[in-house]
Amino acid sequence: MKTPVSVATSHEPEPAPVLVLIPALDESRTLASLLDRVLALHHPCLVTDDGSRDDSARIASAHGATVIRHARRLGKGAALLTGFRFARQHGYRWVVTLDGDGQHDPADIPQLLGAAAGNPRALILGIREKTAAPRIRVGANRVADCFISHLATIPLQDTQSGFRVYPAEAIAAITHRPPRTQGFPFESEVLISLGRQGFPIIGIPVSGHYPADARRSHFRPIRDTLAISAVVLTHWRGSGRCRTRNPPP
Repeated sequence: MKTPVSVATSHEPEPAPVLVLIPALDESRTLASLLDRVLALHHPCLVTDDGSRDDSARIASAHGATVIRHARRLGKGAALLTGFRFARQHGYRWVVTLDGDGQHDPADIPQLLGAAAGNPRALILGIREKTAAPRIRVGANRVADCFISHLATIPLQDTQSGFRVYPAEAIAAITHRPPRTQGFPFESEVLISLGRQGFPIIGIPVSGHYPADARRSHFRPIRDTLAISAVVLTHWRGSGRCRTRNPPP
């Protein structure tokens, strides 16, 4: 099924090695500041607005991002998939993904891209510092990590982190055979799928921020953790093993 979208083309970027992709749903409180810091790094930015009811799309366009807007809410996974298809169509070499709520610091992007440049086939996963994170979110993430690690038979850290760098080869694999769900479990399925296909997964420590003025998280700890566990269990019945490595020295 094709995703219903509308595209604002006034800020269409030229093909470049790196695209920053921000899936957004009602992020008007934090998006302007986030985009200012992202675009200061001189990478083109795409915001996929997942049917926001606020001014997220207008703010993104006004601050210099390309905007693709879903006519209705389809889920974070659908927003990412729309962005991945855009990146593949425009020939980007890497796609950096980060959330629109301000918890990911764009200042960490050069570090993640440095790891990607040294490991061109690897998925780079930002491992967040969680000292200031809400306890219920930390607990839910640990449960998800436990389920996914157990099913993958290898240890994976911060599997719910949306701060990642995807190489073009991984983008092609994801868009060729997308995960079964287009909600929060999407990123968990991506980890398992890419690992089973032989893509290295490299964790890099990054800072974690939880702005007081950010909107309430769309992540529902109990419901979404159960959904992630159920989807991953179903997906994993074919078995397989991910290959992970520590950050390069």
